[in-house]
Amino acid sequence: FELSAPRLGGKLSELPLQAATLARTGGWRGILSMGRGLASMLAMLLPIATEATAHPALPALEACLRNTTGSVVIQGESSYDEARLCRNTRVDIVPFPLAVVRVSSEKEVQHAVRCAAAQGVQACARAGGHGFENAAGCSGGLTIDLQDLQDLAVEPDSQVVHFGAGHTLGQLYYKLKTEYDLVVPGGAESGVGASGLFLGCGRGMLTQLHGLACDTIQGIRYVDASGKVLEVDAETDPDMLWMAKGGGGEFPGIVTEFIVQAFPAPHMLHARDCTFPPEKAKALIKTWVSHLPEMSDPVHQMFTHITMWNSMYVNFPSLCFDCTPEQVEWFEAKVNEIADAVGGGTCHSFGHGWFDQLLFEAGRDRGVIENKAEALMDRNQGYGANGPVRASKNGGYLADSYDVSDEMLDTLTNWTFGEKRENYPWSLLVLIYNMAGPKITDVPASSAAYGGRDAK
Repeated sequence: FELSAPRLGGKLSELPLQAATLARTGGWRGILSMGRGLASMLAMLLPIATEATAHPALPALEACLRNTTGSVVIQGESSYDEARLCRNTRVDIVPFPLAVVRVSSEKEVQHAVRCAAAQGVQACARAGGHGFENAAGCSGGLTIDLQDLQDLAVEPDSQVVHFGAGHTLGQLYYKLKTEYDLVVPGGAESGVGASGLFLGCGRGMLTQLHGLACDTIQGIRYVDASGKVLEVDAETDPDMLWMAKGGGGEFPGIVTEFIVQAFPAPHMLHARDCTFPPEKAKALIKTWVSHLPEMSDPVHQMFTHITMWNSMYVNFPSLCFDCTPEQVEWFEAKVNEIADAVGGGTCHSFGHGWFDQLLFEAGRDRGVIENKAEALMDRNQGYGANGPVRASKNGGYLADSYDVSDEMLDTLTNWTFGEKRENYPWSLLVLIYNMAGPKITDVPASSAAYGGRDAK
């Protein structure tokens, strides 16, 4: 399972964290989170540039880009500050690329890469803009914004999807569901770029049913460092396909098209949601973890996780996707078994559709996205893009064992609900996800660059 802990400045807000691809170091591994107050202090200490410094390559780079590329913004222009920013507004994240070019075709990507190469500067791809740190900002380089690469096609017999690298997850989910009644396994946050999630081997609500996002990749098209377009699949270049499955930002090219396996889209989701007081957090986590192997079996068509807020409650929500009456009966009994063993909680069940769930995950109940399915197509709605809370420090820990120590759980609950809570200048959300199951572990580790396949 995975512990994810965004700490958000200002009032409490739901902000699901995309599963991070972390290099395996054994045992518990990851990065600690810190909050807005500490980030503000760091921003005063770090030597972050706030004004453009003339770069010798900028004049030639600008001339090259404006020759054939449509939208170009360079340092010093009035629209530069808006064009360069990532979604995370934390004060110590200050992207400072030489230029930002918004491309509308694969040929424009090629041209932009060649312009960068000619001047010896780095070229970086941006699809969703949800990079959490300065490394995503391409300072000193050329940011290539892919958001207008929106082509999508489906091979009807195989349900293989070809989609442009500019899609957000919300756009991809909406198009596949409304036009083809299909879905791909991915994250829950609608505004996140699909490219980063697939290259990073992201997980989400459908992972236990259909596997990791990167395991569905059958091929890609990408632009290499020389500006050449290459097509990759298991036959033409298995090494580069391997790299695309979990290589994340280290993939040595700019992907313009993904070719992935899709599945029938969910129609009815049966949900059971249980809430507990904070003193039950430790018992809930231990009991929940003890049942994870069984709940991870795709035969149950189930997704389950735990959320802990420093607003003093613990939530245990679970979903059953298009379940038969017999599956629903098993699902309800299993959730009740866990809840009863913990005690002191309240549970309720309800049903709704796939788009209802996606809108909830995107922040509908917090007012950051409109309550209509079409809003998933708008990358400027949802968490990260909208609402008063957009600054966060995010981290994740992957556990490769179901054996969770009392010391670890005591520390976690103390950080969330204990004496430190009163001194937090931020809101804290801990998300504990189920990371395992046959759909993940039955795939050979050697098939992908992703290093967290053994996580529980």
